[in-house]
Amino acid sequence: MESIIIGTTCHAKEIKEKLQYNFSDYDDIKIVTQENSKGNLTFVECTLDNKINSIPSDYQRSIFRYYVSNAVSDIIIDNLEDYLIQKIISQDYCYLSPLDQETIVKYTYNNLNKSFEYPCTSQNTKNLISLIKRKKKILSKVLEYLDDSNQLILEGFVSFRLKEYIEELRSAIENSAQSYKVEQEYEEFIQLLKYFVDIQEPKIDEVNVIMKENGSFQLFDDQMKTIDEEYLKDFIYDMIDQDINFEDLLISILITIAPRVIVLHIKPHQKELEIINTIRNVFSGRVFICEGCPMCRL
Repeated sequence: MESIIIGTTCHAKEIKEKLQYNFSDYDDIKIVTQENSKGNLTFVECTLDNKINSIPSDYQRSIFRYYVSNAVSDIIIDNLEDYLIQKIISQDYCYLSPLDQETIVKYTYNNLNKSFEYPCTSQNTKNLISLIKRKKKILSKVLEYLDDSNQLILEGFVSFRLKEYIEELRSAIENSAQSYKVEQEYEEFIQLLKYFVDIQEPKIDEVNVIMKENGSFQLFDDQMKTIDEEYLKDFIYDMIDQDINFEDLLISILITIAPRVIVLHIKPHQKELEIINTIRNVFSGRVFICEGCPMCRL
């Protein structure tokens, strides 16, 4: 009878459950599993329980090995992947605090679709495709290995036969760590700007900001009069000399004049612009969004 033995240090129960679950979809093929322990390893032997004369033996063997390989691939994705991610982070980012390491773990889970949620957004779909590709690569490697052997040690197989997969995880972790670093730097930047705002004496009570489609803007006071050029001329010179963009210019002007109230006149699709979020974060409690007055449509 055809049999395959899977050895593992700590996932025997999951392997047995996954094997039984996978073969439950195939009525004509039954399996028997049994455990044996040796040292720190538990071996799960999966045996083809019945031979169907109406199905060619080579075809039965292929089906049997495919379902076993599929179960092994699922175990690697569902059970070992989390451990591998945490192990890589603890080794490669040992200089970070436990909290920072845990945050990178969460970012990596999200990037690798470890917490898929509905509705199916474009990002979720992209992550799901990535998950399917990882599973397909692992499945191919397991099938290839079981073509030449009927025994596989799970943890050793991952370490020595799935190096490309490990590097893929490491790359995802590096991207997550970089994203986390950028977010930290952004938060520190926002806190610094908030400090400058807090120590500034307000030079004007209210500023109305009209955002243009091309990123430029217009500033008016509470009487809808153009803000005095005295406030702006130095910034305009800087913009010409130093190639400052509109967003940086607007933030610099608002921090300098430190208005008590900022009214942003924007169109609905501009709500999530980075500059809008930055203004709201820096001037928290002072910002109001207007979407309905005539100025919003300028």
